[in-house]
Amino acid sequence: IVDFGGGIKTDNDIEVAFQNGASMVTIGSIAVTQPELFVSWIDKYGPERIILGADVRNGKISINGWKEDSTEELLPFLKYYIDKGINKVLCTDISKDGMLQGTAIKLYKNVMKEHPSLQLIASGGVSCLSDIIELEKIKQKALENHIPIIMDDTLEYIYELYKNKSINSILEIGTAVGYSAICFTNILKKEGFIFISEEPKEGA
Repeated sequence: IVDFGGGIKTDNDIEVAFQNGASMVTIGSIAVTQPELFVSWIDKYGPERIILGADVRNGKISINGWKEDSTEELLPFLKYYIDKGINKVLCTDISKDGMLQGTAIKLYKNVMKEHPSLQLIASGGVSCLSDIIELEKIKQKALENHIPIIMDDTLEYIYELYKNKSINSILEIGTAVGYSAICFTNILKKEGFIFISEEPKEGA
């Protein structure tokens, strides 16, 4: 699954993204500056292919690569587009991103309280496995920490291993790729997991 994000501003931009292999696109700034255009994309391509990007600073949506703060407040902004069909949101607390000091748990709890069926991608601040577990507790569907998205099945698999404490050796992450796998592997190693690169043999 390829999610393309960044710089989508016109009909041609979104068409090019899909024509070149994107399964989904993440769009934020246009949802603030040109809501009618964004809604037309929801109607044309369907909510399953469009992720609403919500970069938040001091409770308000930031746009244009975090250079500008809009007057849009997060929860009303989300509600407007959820009512239009959006069911996936990538939410980044700008104050947490890159700091490795924990996620914006309170923010995400408030979002999920208002919209419990929302597929929320929590972004920024993850530094250890306990941060991931806290996100799982508030029903996060995926995790993104300024790196490519780690898909649900990988996250749930690793979380179950940790929760059950039945083994301390797990497979190298196969469904996450590139930097996401490297970063997530490092997080798990801090928690004492031992990584192996081969499938376990029968009877082992």
